[in-house]
Amino acid sequence: MKKFQGRVVTPGEVTAEAVVTREGFNTLASFQMALQFGDKEVKCGDQSNKELCIRSWYTIGWDCVLRPKTKEIAEKSAQACEKGCANNNIGYDQNQRNTLNTQARKVNYDLSKIKTKCETDCSAFMTVCAIAGGANIDYGSNGPTTSTIKSAFKNTGKFTVLTDSKYLTSTPNSFSAL
Repeated sequence: MKKFQGRVVTPGEVTAEAVVTREGFNTLASFQMALQFGDKEVKCGDQSNKELCIRSWYTIGWDCVLRPKTKEIAEKSAQACEKGCANNNIGYDQNQRNTLNTQARKVNYDLSKIKTKCETDCSAFMTVCAIAGGANIDYGSNGPTTSTIKSAFKNTGKFTVLTDSKYLTSTPNSFSAL
């Protein structure tokens, strides 16, 4: 077993499986609740029922909308998104963003069946939902990020990239998580 030494987060010794990252420790993601409120146990998963949620559309300067070309991919992707948002085993943490995909593969991308606590971020979650919807996106070892998601989705041939301002700056007539 490899021994990892780093910044002390909690006193004592722990033996466990670990995800080690070269990035900084993200105290504002999954571990926020435990660290902020002095919980005795640090847990993955959706701590507050708000980490992954369904909410109204908002604009923060999007540069595109990735629209599925078929109703089937759109519907199945949206259903996967709803299932993921309803599953409190899935939380938000950029440093562990790929653990959702690992768990999703084990249950054939039925996000309602994930029983192991795991994490995702915005672009990783949308990619997993699109894969669940039938898009053949290469997730790789580190799924598409916000800087690569547009090309990853476009390269499948199953998405249209919309960049007109009418799609980016006003509430659309209909909107889905994808």
